[in-house]
Amino acid sequence: MKHNNKVRHNTHRRVRHNTKVTIFAIVGIVLFFLAVGRAGYHETHYYRNAIVTNVDSDSIVTVTDSINNVWVFEGEGYTEGDEVRLLMFNHCTNHIITDDEIINVKVITK
Repeated sequence: MKHNNKVRHNTHRRVRHNTKVTIFAIVGIVLFFLAVGRAGYHETHYYRNAIVTNVDSDSIVTVTDSINNVWVFEGEGYTEGDEVRLLMFNHCTNHIITDDEIINVKVITK
């Protein structure tokens, strides 16, 4: 009888241990993929400050950044001279700025 209880106890102990290991492994994998996903976002998105240089009557806004790149987007409520912050997406082409896309625009100063 004692031997049977000891075997049962060891079996339960092994199951608990294996369950803990499995849970820790799953949590670790999830955290890894969350970290990789966030890193990927930061590698493909960046901010760029610019000055509004022209606003057309069709709500086409032209801005120029600090290294004289000219960007164009559609929007309302902007006036010439506004400083804006552009959230940019680089289409995973780190060394080619001409295909970057404006995702969002916020006015910093009017």
